[in-house]
Amino acid sequence: AALLAPRAARGGAQPLPLTPQSAPHDVAGVVKQWLREQPEPIIPYAAYANFMHCAEQPSQLWTLLQQLPQPNGAIAWRLLQFLAHLAEYAAHTKMGADNLATVFGPTLARAPGADAAQEARDMQRVITLAQSLIAVAQYERQQQYQYHQQQHQQQHQQHQHQHHQQQQQQQQQQQQ
Repeated sequence: AALLAPRAARGGAQPLPLTPQSAPHDVAGVVKQWLREQPEPIIPYAAYANFMHCAEQPSQLWTLLQQLPQPNGAIAWRLLQFLAHLAEYAAHTKMGADNLATVFGPTLARAPGADAAQEARDMQRVITLAQSLIAVAQYERQQQYQYHQQQHQQQHQQHQHQHHQQQQQQQQQQQQ
């Protein structure tokens, strides 16, 4: 099966072959290519300055992410969650959050109308932004994990309490 890149649908690039044997870096390459070929980066040009201003302030980045247009926000959040998840396997993949930010940062944000020279000048700031965005996703993943652990623990305690009450009722019935 072939995945068509956006330009392919417009008669530009050739289909990108992906098979069940494709390596993870092949899939990452397809995702990066698809993101680069979009008319605008995930962080729209209109939001670029605000995101760059808050690049080192993760708490403000969370607010900015929530203000993105729905498709951009949804894609950004899913990608960031995936990158945060992938970073958990850095010991095996050698792709920690810093490396992932370097690879995916330029697909997340670009200055409006920037030429190659401007993109090169902005590269470190874009990588810093991507690192912070991945950190936001890592924090949210940790919060979700803790929430689910607490929910599981509460359910387990409720089940034990109900089981204990049932045993007490059975003992009372047997004594009568």
